[in-house]
Amino acid sequence: LKMHCETPKMHQYIKPNEEMKMLDLGSGYGTWSFEFADKVQLVHAVDYTESMVDLGRVRAVKENIHNIQFFVSSVQDYSSHVCYDLVLLSGVCLYLNDNDIFMMLKHMKDYTKKGTILVLRDSTSIQERYVINKEYSERLGTMYSATYRTREEYIELFKTIGFELLKDEDMFDEGSPLNKHKETRLRIYCFRRK
Repeated sequence: LKMHCETPKMHQYIKPNEEMKMLDLGSGYGTWSFEFADKVQLVHAVDYTESMVDLGRVRAVKENIHNIQFFVSSVQDYSSHVCYDLVLLSGVCLYLNDNDIFMMLKHMKDYTKKGTILVLRDSTSIQERYVINKEYSERLGTMYSATYRTREEYIELFKTIGFELLKDEDMFDEGSPLNKHKETRLRIYCFRRK
């Protein structure tokens, strides 16, 4: 249900073309990288977890997809000599503290250019910043920390490196069973670097 609802919206926000160089930060095993790979020139997929990256590499070989390269790195440490046309930042920012976010933005300024599109897909606090600090999650079966920033915080953060908001909205309609928490909503944002 989640992918059924998210995929059309991701296609509304990501407008690929065959010249596009795409960066998928926090790619996991490449769900969105594979979704757009046949529509762009190249995809660099970056994830901190080596086992996820390995799964993506195996799938790329199995499906004979040659334009995705996987990298093991944290998003805050990732740097590149490539200037990307599109950066997808999906489900990552809530796991980054403020220092990590600023490190990521510092590098992002170097691998983006005027006109680069940034699509942010992340859980967003509805009212004010909402922080979970080392609480046990039944669903994850482990301790869990997260920082849910507000829409306004995200707009201000990306403005610091020259990105302006073009559009944004909740990923799921009001009343959807996928809106599981009263404090947060999964949102999608589209920014462009000025």
